[in-house]
Amino acid sequence: MRISAGVLTRNAITHGRCDMALAAVDSLAAADRVVLLDNGSDDGSDDWVTAHGGMAHRSGDGVTTCGRGMNELATRLVHGADVIVLTSDDMVWRSGWRDVLEAFWADADDTVALLCGLLEPAYPWSPVTGRYSAGGVEGVTRACVPGSGWTFRAADWPTIGPVPETPGEDDVPTCARLHAAGRLLVAIDIADHLGEHQSTWGNQSHRFARPLDVDLDTITSLP
Repeated sequence: MRISAGVLTRNAITHGRCDMALAAVDSLAAADRVVLLDNGSDDGSDDWVTAHGGMAHRSGDGVTTCGRGMNELATRLVHGADVIVLTSDDMVWRSGWRDVLEAFWADADDTVALLCGLLEPAYPWSPVTGRYSAGGVEGVTRACVPGSGWTFRAADWPTIGPVPETPGEDDVPTCARLHAAGRLLVAIDIADHLGEHQSTWGNQSHRFARPLDVDLDTITSLP
């Protein structure tokens, strides 16, 4: 199984995320390919990214939203890959993540669209809807899983994407569309969100977080 991983960043210097971005990339070293992509920085972060072996994207229409970055990154990853890890510059994946993904995706059925490595707290838009197990990996199904921790079959990208590119509209409407179509969105606990309180995009969703009302001991986790 060939796994390609991508880390999305923008204005990492301004938002104090350079160290986190490097940690995110390092945490994905077990992947067959890792791409760090800067999406239209205007503070010199694009030069910093390319100096660290990444890529800088600057669109002709000036769109620098998270959704645009996710789409640009995914298109760079899908060719030649079996599974994609689409993540952000503040997400660190714990040691052993690749073994978990390989076990899950080798056994998961076609109803599963996304396996998210980040087990978020409860939000109004992401209720737990059930449970799902594949390859010995135990997860919960949710109405929405965060785009900063998505993994999926490369062949599914035409169904999953492109995600909306308007500000603040990317993972939530995409998950709503997939959920409405009967696709499963599974979450497990194998990654850590280091920069939740210093969002590049002004995201303040953490203010709505509530404890997740499930037995966490029954969900696949990595130390």
